[in-house]
Amino acid sequence: MDPIVTSLVNAVAAGAVSAFKDDATQAVKNAYAGIKALITGKYQGATSSLVLLEEKPASDPRKATLAEVLEDAGAQHRSEEHTSELQSLR
Repeated sequence: MDPIVTSLVNAVAAGAVSAFKDDATQAVKNAYAGIKALITGKYQGATSSLVLLEEKPASDPRKATLAEVLEDAGAQHRSEEHTSELQSLR
């Protein structure tokens, strides 16, 4: 799997776990909303895979599905752009 795609998928999985906790800070919730908006805004076909991963963020098959969708959409070719966007969400 491409490193930038791996970063995007891991950000979704980690965010899904953290952002939905009762004690999640607003910053965590905002960062997660930002990564979701990034993915769904640029890769509309990834929305259903993202939702499935949110339901089971530890699921390797669901991570793989989202990664496949992102790679099929060419996310790995936008690594410089995505690296910058991911850094801005921290």
